[in-house]
Amino acid sequence: MGSSRTPDTLGKKLAIGASLVAGLARTIVDAQRRRELAHRLLEFHQYERFLAVLSSPPRAAATKAPDLVAFPLLVTTNQGLYLLDRGVWRCLLPVVCFGVARHDDRLFLGASAGVHSFILAAKIVGADGIDGLRDLQILARYETRYHNERVHQIAFDSGRNVVHCANSRRNSLLAVDAAGGGVLDEKHLFADCAGGTITADLNHVNSVTMNGDILLFTAHSTGDGGALGFVADDRVHAYSYPARGIHDVLVHDGGIMFTDSFRAAAAEQPQAHGAIRYRGEECLSQALETVAGPKLVLRGLAMKAATLAVGVSAYAPREDRFNETGGGLAVFRDGALLGLVEGPFAQVYDVLPADGRRSDAAGPARSVAELDALFRRDVGPLFYEGPVLRSKRPLH
Repeated sequence: MGSSRTPDTLGKKLAIGASLVAGLARTIVDAQRRRELAHRLLEFHQYERFLAVLSSPPRAAATKAPDLVAFPLLVTTNQGLYLLDRGVWRCLLPVVCFGVARHDDRLFLGASAGVHSFILAAKIVGADGIDGLRDLQILARYETRYHNERVHQIAFDSGRNVVHCANSRRNSLLAVDAAGGGVLDEKHLFADCAGGTITADLNHVNSVTMNGDILLFTAHSTGDGGALGFVADDRVHAYSYPARGIHDVLVHDGGIMFTDSFRAAAAEQPQAHGAIRYRGEECLSQALETVAGPKLVLRGLAMKAATLAVGVSAYAPREDRFNETGGGLAVFRDGALLGLVEGPFAQVYDVLPADGRRSDAAGPARSVAELDALFRRDVGPLFYEGPVLRSKRPLH
């Protein structure tokens, strides 16, 4: 005859409590324990502040800036989501934000707090512009302990009512239901040498955008370089680029544009600014070379009415990378550098015109053959083609 024992829940809780008190006491004399406790408390503070901001978004703070951009821009940063409009920076949401997309009167964001990444939706306040955000909603969340694993660029798919997300942690593209139904699909882009699904941050998939029904993506690292490519009909096409550290991808006026964010970081010019690549060539690099000061890391591209706005981050060791200043925009018009617009933040992750269109000359949707020709011409040779992989391991 079997017997069952009811766990002494209260006893276990008391034991855990006593152990916790003893551990807190040891932090008084142990510097390593104090550092670990400070990190955990900071993560909880970030998470608690994030939830408080979502429930009651603060009034947008304003900071003056040079009026170099003729259209309003949404900019995601380490200090939050900002709107640059008529020479004024306004913080719309003071939490760490990475990707941003817009559809009609809704904004979608990839955000981060503590050890979690979030996909958010919000209603826009304002009839003729963006005065603020309301009705913030968490569409999806999952754990990402390390900063490089945070969800990166996102794109809205109006045909499917889906938010596509560059999910660096899982080397995949997530499809999140914009109506609140959670994660609908996860496309893993690369197989390992045995044909298995890679579900860790190996290639650092960091950008996604759309061309018709086809998803374009970038991967920061593949071998000794990086990769750009597209997913069509559940098949991955990846094209080799000879340097690591690429971000962003868009089709503009018949050419592929992306950023080589670090450019020559490990070569003979370690302090060279990042570069913009367009139609297979560096463009505007000579104009950037006239900017004195520390190395500029480029992330985020927006092209409209002959104006190109590029996100600029301060290059620094990781422990100093999130200081208050050093980030902003480099603004070009008709091929000339108008200047830098510094913001009240250090790192820029994404740049999007407030109307939600990254380029006003994207042109018609391309076929697989047309995109293959563009990527071969503007990026490099095809080095990987294979089916989209799907893992049985759920996203947590």
